[in-house]
Amino acid sequence: VGFPGEGTWARCRFAIITCLHRLSCQICLPPPEIPDAFRLLVAAGLYGGAGTACAATGRLGFGVALYVSLGLARIFPQRWLLVVAIVPVGVLNWLLVHSSGPLTHVIPALVVAVSELCWVRTMQKVLDEWFESFVALMFFYLGTVMVFACLAAAGVAVALADTCDVEGSARKDCGVLGTTQSDCEAKGCCWRPADSVAWCFYPQGGPAPPPPPRAECKLAYKSKGPPFSDEEEAKVRGYFLANIDIQGSGAVVAAPDHNTGPGGDYYFHWERDGALSTHALLATAEKLADVDEHLQHYVQWVLKVQNQADPHGIDIRTEPKYTIPDGKPFEGAWCRPQTDGPGLRAKTLAEYGLALLDAGKGDFVKQNLWTGSDEKHGGAVKYDLEWLVSNWQQSGCDLWEEIQSEDFFWGRFTMRAGLEMGAQFAEKMGDKDAAGRYRGVKADIEKTIMGHFDGTFVFESQNRKKDSAVIEAFNVGDLGPGDMFFDVLGKEVLGTVVTLNDLFCNAYEINQKDSAAGIPGILYGRYENDSYDGGNPWVLLSASLATLLYRMSAAAFEHGPLDASTYALLQKATHIESGLSGNALAEALLGAGDGVMLRIKHHVQATDLHMAEQISRHDGSMTSAKDLTWNYANMLKAFNARTAAAKAIAATRVLVV
Repeated sequence: VGFPGEGTWARCRFAIITCLHRLSCQICLPPPEIPDAFRLLVAAGLYGGAGTACAATGRLGFGVALYVSLGLARIFPQRWLLVVAIVPVGVLNWLLVHSSGPLTHVIPALVVAVSELCWVRTMQKVLDEWFESFVALMFFYLGTVMVFACLAAAGVAVALADTCDVEGSARKDCGVLGTTQSDCEAKGCCWRPADSVAWCFYPQGGPAPPPPPRAECKLAYKSKGPPFSDEEEAKVRGYFLANIDIQGSGAVVAAPDHNTGPGGDYYFHWERDGALSTHALLATAEKLADVDEHLQHYVQWVLKVQNQADPHGIDIRTEPKYTIPDGKPFEGAWCRPQTDGPGLRAKTLAEYGLALLDAGKGDFVKQNLWTGSDEKHGGAVKYDLEWLVSNWQQSGCDLWEEIQSEDFFWGRFTMRAGLEMGAQFAEKMGDKDAAGRYRGVKADIEKTIMGHFDGTFVFESQNRKKDSAVIEAFNVGDLGPGDMFFDVLGKEVLGTVVTLNDLFCNAYEINQKDSAAGIPGILYGRYENDSYDGGNPWVLLSASLATLLYRMSAAAFEHGPLDASTYALLQKATHIESGLSGNALAEALLGAGDGVMLRIKHHVQATDLHMAEQISRHDGSMTSAKDLTWNYANMLKAFNARTAAAKAIAATRVLVV
């Protein structure tokens, strides 16, 4: 006998079940010489043992309840209860056998079900005798329990046999060089020779192999000079300038790419991207005159988009993006409102306004940025700041336009910076009342920001913890020397770098390949388990990490000696040497930033430094939106931060000499 196409075990199993089936039918009518009390005792023992075994083996927890329900039928053996008891018994038999895995176990369940028919037929003779019915049911269960016991005992052997049948490519090593067969099998693993060499591996469905060791992307790197030459930096700046002030409109295109995978058309002015890119234009210019025309055009763009009706019933200042060159809000479905925009834009324009005042160009400021009247809603800067004062707690979209929250670290930290720069600008314009209000709200926001540090790292929001938006926030929200709120060499920032290094080093195959090839640095992506367009590393976020490391380098001179626990975090984040301070520490951190920039450069050289939104997590090629403006903005900021750190190191050397 046997099942077609199956092996010896299947035939043996079927034979055993057939015999047990016949046995269970025979004992449905026990010999009359067996005392009733003894039969009752045996039946109760079988019932208790079966229930205990069911619970101990963990086979479908509600199976115990079915045993109990059947027990009630035994205690109250009315005819209808005895008949109804057939149903749960049959269901239980099927579930217990079928839950073992292979579909072929359904067939033994059907064989056992035949015993139900035998039991029903026998019960026709004794149905009027309740005690005999009770005993017959108990002895029927003897057959059922014996079937399960044999299946369980024999199933262990077949499971071991089946689970060791693992293809070579799928085998996970369970032993080490010198492991013997007895050592291997003692660990519950499989022993098979492979090309005359014994191979010990984990069985399929057996003990899980230990997780592989976590990969490490060590950032320690001794700088050999700027990662990008002057000519290369100029080329990156040229790509950046090509994407701003489109047709003299002041608009900043996110990317000159109309069809880029799931992102679709990037040819829009995003309020967020525009503010960040314009800030990069201002902050990295050698002198204001070089970029003033572009900045004036941007101011006119902002005034235009601020002063129009919103088609979506929200405040126009929280729209995500606008069409180019007319500045109309995008009318399609999108994540709205985007509450980080007004603060980012106010910060950029407040800094521009301060630069104009220093350059003696107060007329433009009074006409456009801070009018001191109701004209133009008080000016482009004041209008955005007033929204921020009243609405900073409003729920909005995250940096990546995917989820919503009332409390994103990115939003809160950059709002804080916008309010402080706005307060400084308001003071310059003689509006001390406004400056006081802005700083009051800033203080309220700061109270909420500290709650984002969980003792290990700074998280973005409760619904998305590990997110590189926090790294970008550390840079964008920086208020310059003397601002120790989230000190760049403090445990909050360092712990976040440690956490994200571990996340992205292990998430991206390309990081591990680069490290194995001796390419320094690391590439950062957006957040844990990102899946958008492949969920790859992003150029702009990797450049943001480099900027942060350069800022750490510059801060090493201003900062006092790091305590032991903070230095340990710094070492964990960067793998620099122990015991460094002052100039040596600054140089080590400069080198760490250079390493990150060199890894970026390694992947953008093939495209003549044209930088797409993402870098393939597998092979390191450019992918997604082409010539992303935010990439170039963050690269320029990294160049600028490196220059500042290198100058600080050079100045210290001069002082030492």
